[in-house]
Amino acid sequence: MNKQIILSALEAQLKTKESETEAYENDVVKPAYQEQSDKISRWFLENVSSLIPQITATSDRIEIMKCGDNRRWSACTIQLSTDWRSEPRSKYAEFNWYSSRVNGKEADILADVQIFGAVAAKFHEIENMMISEWHPAFVEIYKDFNKMERECSDLRVTISNTKSEIANAAKDQYKKVGFSCELNTKKYINRNYDTNEVTLEDVKHQMKLQIGRSKYDYVYVSAFKVKELNKYKCTLEISNDSHSLKEVTITIKRFNEFINDVFNWQNGGSESDSKYTTDRYNRQYAKKENA
Repeated sequence: MNKQIILSALEAQLKTKESETEAYENDVVKPAYQEQSDKISRWFLENVSSLIPQITATSDRIEIMKCGDNRRWSACTIQLSTDWRSEPRSKYAEFNWYSSRVNGKEADILADVQIFGAVAAKFHEIENMMISEWHPAFVEIYKDFNKMERECSDLRVTISNTKSEIANAAKDQYKKVGFSCELNTKKYINRNYDTNEVTLEDVKHQMKLQIGRSKYDYVYVSAFKVKELNKYKCTLEISNDSHSLKEVTITIKRFNEFINDVFNWQNGGSESDSKYTTDRYNRQYAKKENA
């Protein structure tokens, strides 16, 4: 089957799968996550401290937010980690807090400190709840969603590989004896300092071709034809603004590097470059002329 047809089918499949994944996340995952998060929050208020203003919870982390107006920042966290040295692997929790000093006028920080103490007093119970109930519950919520995400990721990799195969096959055509190419034009902002006129013009694009070992051994090319080719060297007939036709012989390594640059310019590079220059012209000069 034609790879372009395969690519179109894969892209359509990915679009459908991404739409299904997004719908599942919005309709199933987010409501279930919020329900579980609310359940954990109620447990903390009832079993740890009624001073807790708000929490955020994930499968392996619980953040208790600061009291007062700074409740968007966490005051302490309980992080669930895995002991990779144990066999079988065991999980354990770590308790971190972020305030180091307080005075009698700082009621919100004093409340935070009271919460720290309440969390410390209930730490083993919290750790047990995280390991035995909350972590498994979050894993279950995201199980099908993660599977759908992996399927999307696998499709993206397959699409990327298929695009590379198509591009490489197209690029191989540039490397055949007899192939000729005139580089796509580019946009150029021409400033006439005598009249102060600024115009946007299409001009020939010239690409650097390294022909020798020294960094100064190069020519600029606006068109070329592949004349001869073997395992080690390639002969090109080239032209640019300085001369009409000239033959140069280069190594295969230099030839492949040049063809890569040419292919990228002919297949999207020239459009991108021209769009950038056109946008710049419209931004800096077109509005001034129309004012």
